[in-house]
Amino acid sequence: QVQGGRASKLPATGVMVKRKRPTSGEEDPAETAHEDVIFTGGNAFKDSRRPFGIELDGALVVDLADRESAALQNGVQIGWRIASVDGVAVPEDEEGAAAKVLRTAEKSAVDGKKVSVRFVTEEPEHWRKASQSLKKCKGGR
Repeated sequence: QVQGGRASKLPATGVMVKRKRPTSGEEDPAETAHEDVIFTGGNAFKDSRRPFGIELDGALVVDLADRESAALQNGVQIGWRIASVDGVAVPEDEEGAAAKVLRTAEKSAVDGKKVSVRFVTEEPEHWRKASQSLKKCKGGR
């Protein structure tokens, strides 16, 4: 059950996606907007550096493969950040750490195990402030 959010099932993939929005203005990690994506079955993505077809910079999703990508098929978006894989926190800035954890999880998914990946979908506070400042400079357009 997701309090203050919604859950939806994507019919083409059978993947359960849950979104939770913060209930207060504070940046509590437990209340940060996120998507939980379950990957299972299929084949490992052909490029081992892009597990599930995701290209990462640290834990940040910077690109998605256009074809044969489980991530793209399951609604993963550029700009999301991987927070955890199967409930285990992923290092945010350590180069290659998130990709390594995700590739190991991808191999488990190929073997039929359900792999839960939590993505933080909310923009960091400094991005929101910069965006608001930019809007003000452009006259609110």
